[in-house]
Amino acid sequence: DFEIPGTNNTIPHKYSRRQLLEVDKSYQLSLSQGGPLNVTGTTNYVLDIHIQGNNIATQIFFLDSGGGSLREAIDDSQIQWIREVVSTSEVPAIAFQHIWPSIEHFKHCQGYQGEGIAPLEYDAGIMQTLAESGRFSFIAVGHNHGNDYCCQYLETELKACFGRHSGYGGYGRWDRGSRIYELRIPPTIKNTLPSLKWRTWVRLESGEIIDEIIQNNLNNSQS
Repeated sequence: DFEIPGTNNTIPHKYSRRQLLEVDKSYQLSLSQGGPLNVTGTTNYVLDIHIQGNNIATQIFFLDSGGGSLREAIDDSQIQWIREVVSTSEVPAIAFQHIWPSIEHFKHCQGYQGEGIAPLEYDAGIMQTLAESGRFSFIAVGHNHGNDYCCQYLETELKACFGRHSGYGGYGRWDRGSRIYELRIPPTIKNTLPSLKWRTWVRLESGEIIDEIIQNNLNNSQS
């Protein structure tokens, strides 16, 4: 199965974001969805991870961070939508968006930094919103192909992680690889953040594993 957040790399001006989304959704294994029409962007949606029947154990938020015909930004309407959806549940959550938010307020970064950061033009306080909810463990981003590091947001447990140069298209000659996320969900739901155990690492095309981050402590990470 696969799903996509909206990215600046997938939007040729010949086609609208909605048209490309419909192409994506036409594939049998696609889990991509369209978001509310009154929220900026096309692919703002939530996927629920179920265990024990219909019990929701974790939610994955996909956020359209723009590009192409849209400003590279998280809009105020998206923040309002996130707050509304977050308030309906207490299960742990993670988030994916293509472009890194504001470069301020991050610390204890670990991993490979092959270039600078081209952040969002405007992020509407996305990291603060996720942190204040108390539900999110990390947000995964891409955009800057030469980076795969993770950082801590302020003094919270919330992390932000780059994904690395994965495919054969796009710019850069870095070793191709992909940041993998493993979520471990206990058999019983406690509706608290510690009920989600996770780790992440980069698997290079060669098969080498690098830049592993375990659970919620960058200081105890392995590389």
